Amino acid sequence: MFAATRNAMDSDKRVLIGMSGGIDSSAACMILQEQGYEVIGLTMHMWDLPRHFPNEGQTIPQFAIEAKELAEKIGIEHHILDVRDDFKRTVIKSFTDEYLKGNTPNPCVLCNK
Repeated sequence: MFAATRNAMDSDKRVLIGMSGGIDSSAACMILQEQGYEVIGLTMHMWDLPRHFPNEGQTIPQFAIEAKELAEKIGIEHHILDVRDDFKRTVIKSFTDEYLKGNTPNPCVLCNK
């Protein structure tokens, strides 16, 4: 989960929250709403695993659907961002390249600078 304000000097209290579809990010959204923030939820679609698509023909991962439904219930804007190509190109490729060189890669450092 992450939160980033639009601009620290702005008088607007607006925040973007990474939503996984779980209770932690939803609770964070509700707390921020209570504190007067305009909250926007964002779920990143990074990877396709069969377990993310329990229904035949489903194109949006289940966790993203659940995040969107939770956002609707608490009355906030929500977006799903498809970052699969960037994730594969940047994180997965770097990981496999380093692994094939005999290194022990840590892909998290690419995302968590």
